[in-house]
This record gives sequence, C-alpha cells and structure tokens, in this order.
Amino acid sequence: MQFTIDQLNAFIAVARERGVRRAAETMRLSQPAVTARIQALENALATRLFERRGGGMSLTRRGAILLRYAEEQMRLLDRIRRDVSEPSEVEVSLRLGIAETIALTWLPTFVARMRHEFPKIEIEISVDMSVNLSRSLIAQSLDLAILVGLVSEPAVANLPLPDVELGWYAGPGVPIPDDPKDLFLSRPIITFARSTNSFHELKSNLFDRYGTGVSFFSSTSLSACLGMVASGLGIAALPKALARRDVEDGRVVSFDPGWRPSNWQFSAALFRDPPNFVAERAVEVAQWAATDFDQEFRSILIQK
Repeated sequence: MQFTIDQLNAFIAVARERGVRRAAETMRLSQPAVTARIQALENALATRLFERRGGGMSLTRRGAILLRYAEEQMRLLDRIRRDVSEPSEVEVSLRLGIAETIALTWLPTFVARMRHEFPKIEIEISVDMSVNLSRSLIAQSLDLAILVGLVSEPAVANLPLPDVELGWYAGPGVPIPDDPKDLFLSRPIITFARSTNSFHELKSNLFDRYGTGVSFFSSTSLSACLGMVASGLGIAALPKALARRDVEDGRVVSFDPGWRPSNWQFSAALFRDPPNFVAERAVEVAQWAATDFDQEFRSILIQK
C-alpha cells in the first residue's frame, strides 16, 4: 500500500471544497490531475473515499476516517519543515493578498525580509480591496491576507497590525474657507469604492454634518484618488502615510475641518488549520514591518 503526500493534499482539498473543480482551483492544478490523484489514492487503499450527492462530493465513512489522519499528517509535515529544514535551502511559496495602502508603504520591507529568511521563496502578490481579499482567503486562493477589518470565518485567525490614520487633502490651488461646510458642499468628495465599509461610514458622517448635498467620486484605487485630488477635482480623506510625500512635494495640501474619519484597523488573516509555517512567519514579519514603518512615520511627524 503506497500513496503520496500529493495524493493526500488532493484528498484534503476535495473533501473541503466538496468537489474536484474548486479543489483544482485552490491547488492551481487541472481537474484531471486532481481526479487522477484521488483515483490513485483510492486504488492504493482499495476503498472508495467519496460519493456524489446533490451535485457535490461527500466523504464515505472510510473517507471521513482518512481525513482525520491526513490532516494530522499535514500538521506533522509542516512542523518538520518548520523545525528541521534549513530556511535558506527550503523551497516555499506564499500567496499574499494585500490592500493598496500596504503595497504603497511597507510592502518592499516585508518582501525583503521574507527573501532574506527564505532565499528560495516564491511570493505571489495580489493587490485588491479588502472585501475581495477576504473572499479570496475564505476560498483558500490566498495563504495570507493583509486587509482592513477582520475576516469573519471561524477557521481564520485575525492578527492585529498598527492602525492607519486618515487625513483630509485638497489640491494646492483649492481655497480652504473658514467654514468647512462650504468646502464640502462645493467640491466632490473623492473617496473609496462604494462596496467598502469605509465609504458608507464616510458618507453617513458627511450627511450628518453637512446634509445630503455632498457629492461623491468613488474609486477602487487610492493612487487614483490622490491623483484626482492633486489635479483639483475634489477633496479626499486618505491615509496620511500615503499622502505624505505628495504633501512634501506640494502636489496636495492637508487641511483640518475639525474631524476626520476613523482609523483603518488592519489585520493579517490566515487559516489556523492546516498550519502553514511560512504564512505564520509572514504574519510575524508583517507585524514587524508595519510597526517599524508606523514608528518611523510618527517620528517624522513629530520632527515637523
């Protein structure tokens, strides 16, 4: 009786996704390749592991028994790789999903540190809105998601990262009146995608303060928002760390209407089980990189 780790991985994926198609997408393999691994495993064990029910695949009684053993085996293998292997020699991969704010601030520091610890690592980076990153993580097409808020899934661990402060910005030629209401009613608010919690919070706050006459230009790209502000098309609440260099270069100016939106609370989210020592180490590196960037940014503000 011989079977392989690849076959067990395919078996676990099909069991969790309740089908070959989704399992193949998660494993980044073709459906025939996944099916072949399942068939080879069933032949090696001389038993059926799945049966089709209601358009999906469910475990047989013996399949359910194997799933417990297979998951235990994967946990053991992960600990062996973590504790025994030489990090500089092991070939590992990380499917990383990040919010744009991270991509434009401390991502290079994070990647450099991961490359230093795992010289043979392959990192696949996806930059997207937090709501999409959450969905991708739950679908297990990401190993780690760094996003605003939490992933509401019992099997997912959410580890805190430093908050990101927002500030108000306008183009250098935009007059800032004494009464902020005049500014907010005369200029469109360039803001985040309408599908985000940040947009709805900001909209509600603006309507409460200045009435429903406020207008919005929404975008999925913070860089695009900053560019529109610099061109004088409108005003925006954006991450201070993201806008700092544009303020220094005179492309935008900051102003204080007496209030600002809530801080963005970032977190690093990953599945607890099966364990992934590379993703777990990546969380620690992300916390270090984010904290280091946050402290450096605050020290710059204090000096000014």
